[in-house]
Amino acid sequence: MNNLPVKEFLIGGILYSAIKYTSDNVSDIRISSAIAAFPIGLLSSILINDKFIKKYTKSYMINVFILLITAFLFYLLINYTSINRYLALIISLLCWMMINIFNVLLF
Repeated sequence: MNNLPVKEFLIGGILYSAIKYTSDNVSDIRISSAIAAFPIGLLSSILINDKFIKKYTKSYMINVFILLITAFLFYLLINYTSINRYLALIISLLCWMMINIFNVLLF
């Protein structure tokens, strides 16, 4: 029972709640996007065993690039097509998932 990541779950919930709160109550939406872009993967590196940190960091960097590609796809779908944002989100997440599966299986 001591192995449950309760602290990590709470931190994730606080971040998610902060995004929702700022998007509803702060006039500058860029603050919400800055919170959403919080580098939790970098902070998570303190949880990684020393012998895996180099591989973790390389993988994290690749995943940030994949996320950038996916965010760009989402931006293009929202701004240059007539599909609704939920379908654009589903397409973007599926693309993210396929690229990550491809990355894990081939590299």
